[in-house]
Amino acid sequence: MNYLFQMEPWMLPLLMPFGASQETSFVSIEGKQLHVKMGKLFDEYIDLETIADVAPGKWHILGGLGHRVGLKQDMAVLASTKNVVQLHFKEPQALKALGPVYLKISDFYLSLQEPEAFIAALNLALDVG
Repeated sequence: MNYLFQMEPWMLPLLMPFGASQETSFVSIEGKQLHVKMGKLFDEYIDLETIADVAPGKWHILGGLGHRVGLKQDMAVLASTKNVVQLHFKEPQALKALGPVYLKISDFYLSLQEPEAFIAALNLALDVG
């Protein structure tokens, strides 16, 4: 199942040049991996075994929207500060920051239309895996 990103209407024209639309921006649990895609901005697979926990989170608007890198080993892929979900990794993971550059990330933030359903499904996948 795809969990669609929460997107502010004013963000859509800013994301369109990067191929990010409601249809091309989602998170899905695929076997033992989490697939996170926001148009051409971000398309990565994360092994479920690297995730320590998932919970509701907060991302401040001053951190920016889109594909963002924070100052504390954190990264966000979001188009809203509403319905934010925080993934915390067991150990810092190398995630794509820009082009061929990867950074070690401890916390990863997503804004989803159905955060509670995603958290429940991911917790189930983490328990089963």
